[in-house]
Amino acid sequence: MRNYKIVVFINVFLISLAFAQVKYQPPEGGWTYQYDGEDEIPDAFAALDGLWDHENGSDAWDGTAIGEGNPGGIKVMKDTVGGYETTFLRIQDTGNPTKYAIADPSNRKVFFGYNISTNDQIANDVTLMDDGITISFRARVAVPKGDDIDDWYPDAGTGIVPWPETGDGYLLHNNGKGNFLVHQGNGETISFCLATTTDHLYLETTMQEGLIMNRAVGNTINGGASGNTVDWDGQIIDETNAETVNLLPLDPREWHEFWITIAGVPSENGTHLVNIYKDGELQTTEFEVTAGDGTDYSGVAYLALGAGGTGQSGCYDIDFFAYKPGIIEPTSSSAVEHKTTNLPNEYLLSQNYPNPFNPATKIDFTLEKSGFVSLKIFDVLGREVATLVEGKKSAAHYSVDFYAENLRSGIYFYELRVDNKSISTKKMILMK
Repeated sequence: MRNYKIVVFINVFLISLAFAQVKYQPPEGGWTYQYDGEDEIPDAFAALDGLWDHENGSDAWDGTAIGEGNPGGIKVMKDTVGGYETTFLRIQDTGNPTKYAIADPSNRKVFFGYNISTNDQIANDVTLMDDGITISFRARVAVPKGDDIDDWYPDAGTGIVPWPETGDGYLLHNNGKGNFLVHQGNGETISFCLATTTDHLYLETTMQEGLIMNRAVGNTINGGASGNTVDWDGQIIDETNAETVNLLPLDPREWHEFWITIAGVPSENGTHLVNIYKDGELQTTEFEVTAGDGTDYSGVAYLALGAGGTGQSGCYDIDFFAYKPGIIEPTSSSAVEHKTTNLPNEYLLSQNYPNPFNPATKIDFTLEKSGFVSLKIFDVLGREVATLVEGKKSAAHYSVDFYAENLRSGIYFYELRVDNKSISTKKMILMK
């Protein structure tokens, strides 16, 4: 057989992609602390993995799960997607059940804190964000699928209604508290929330959704005396400065993984500089933010997660939440992906394209089931001149790029076999 130079590239496409997980590699030495969403210990009041608490003031969580006891709460859940099982924590604040004759604690404030000062004894806990901190979390806004989300108890007391089909995200409130929060010992707070269009007048009028955070200028909210103010329904009272809302556009109902650095860089536009990477990307989006003074756990550095507003509602899922002091940029990301697909229901070998070709062409094929697969090229005398694929493959759609720079012009055949059974053979023409 001639010594042909043949280069092959294989791309795999899973049909109707609905869920993807692209993980960043942990920083060198690992995270200082990481909470994993499946870590809920049996004693509900020793919250989450036992290192968090919920002693954050009025209307705290009563220890019940979503669907049990008072409306809302927390619940460990599982998704089986693309053959992978993902375990995560769902947190739901149903609004204000006290307006509907449900006594406190009514689960209208499902909010948890992790004490960095005590648990990790960080030397610079007073200026943790000023000196630089890196956080990472993976989350999404939850949408109802059956009975896995409780009803909504609007703060206006207008009647209990089903949870919105498009989900209900969250709005920063009370001087900077949100779904994912970092607080340094000097009292400053920066938070991040996944928001839908109906959570915020600015988002609603511009039809934007995504990850929102502290504002660029004037972070005081919920009736504050300065800067832009926001009411409990998320409407910006001072609409003239709506552009100071910081938002990274994305679909909040899909899983997203964020890698975020925060550093104290005072300017006329804010107190800190935030850089956000998402979903395995190595490009960053930069924001200037103004720290708030959320004080549920005053006097210490802490992380917080949950839904801490008395009148707000929201429901979201968390896979993990991690932090490490210092500004650490992600240097690599893995190709590990979890995907939900509409799997193919037949074996198919497509005609190569272009055809005729010189010297490159593409061959697509579809596998109904996993198996040992071979895709080979033969000349008109039946001699094998190239092996493009040989090995175990999963059910999916595949695309192979075939380069035949050193083959002669002429007719060639390519055959797809699965578990040593011929699926199809097709003809192609190399024309130089």
